[in-house]
Amino acid sequence: MTTKNLLCIVTLLAGCTTDETPEDGADDAFTTDGKSDSAISEGSPTALGVLQVVNEANAATLESGAQLSATVAKEIANHRAGGDGVLGTADDNRYDTLAELDAVPYVGPVTFRKLVAYAIKLGYVAADPFDAQSYCPGPAMTRAQALAHFDPGTQSTSFGTFRGAYRERDCNDVTGCTAWKTTTTSGSQTALGLIGTDVYFEYSNSPGYACGPIDGHAQVNCYSINTLYPAQTPSGPVVGSGKLTPSCLSFSRPTSTQMCTSCARHELEDALFGRF
Repeated sequence: MTTKNLLCIVTLLAGCTTDETPEDGADDAFTTDGKSDSAISEGSPTALGVLQVVNEANAATLESGAQLSATVAKEIANHRAGGDGVLGTADDNRYDTLAELDAVPYVGPVTFRKLVAYAIKLGYVAADPFDAQSYCPGPAMTRAQALAHFDPGTQSTSFGTFRGAYRERDCNDVTGCTAWKTTTTSGSQTALGLIGTDVYFEYSNSPGYACGPIDGHAQVNCYSINTLYPAQTPSGPVVGSGKLTPSCLSFSRPTSTQMCTSCARHELEDALFGRF
């Protein structure tokens, strides 16, 4: 029995725990249909950043840097080490996808969030405003947090002005697409508003857009609205999507102009983003 475990037994009534207690259950999963529970897709900047972390760090680094429990850090490193159990040898089994990482015992939502935070800290995740999940990591804003911005008896509250950006490229079905050309703009006025009993994030272009409901979901859809506060919940086609957290927002809206089937097209996407 180790000294640490002996001390924990002696001081059990004081709530002692060891650093080997896993953050998640052995079979907890963080991916569904190719996306993590926080809506991070395979191949996205955030996904690639997390994979870089688990493909470079040893167990000690995962424990001290990413703040993972010893049990989870060892499980992640042992999978990558392969059959001989030694990192840096020919049989290493590098992580290729989030699904592969998700299959490791004790790697679940809590572990994944810690890995995302560590990847961002190391600069492995590009802060792309057109990728809401990498630009705004962490838990989404809950309805209660959104309502805290309202004064009593009000239907809306100003949420400030945030930066905007748009990017464009030319594409065709034969040679693919040119690189994106991105331009940053001054941004738009934003608000939080009640639509029925739900809270929506709203920003005005022409026409305006309502995104929500804001209720803790990692990704919310945006709809075109003619007035800021219609009597009914926005419906119709989804025109964009994004994420709102207690300290960050990022929403984008793609469009495409194509004159004929299989001919050249011009793709345009605008985004609203910022941290507060």
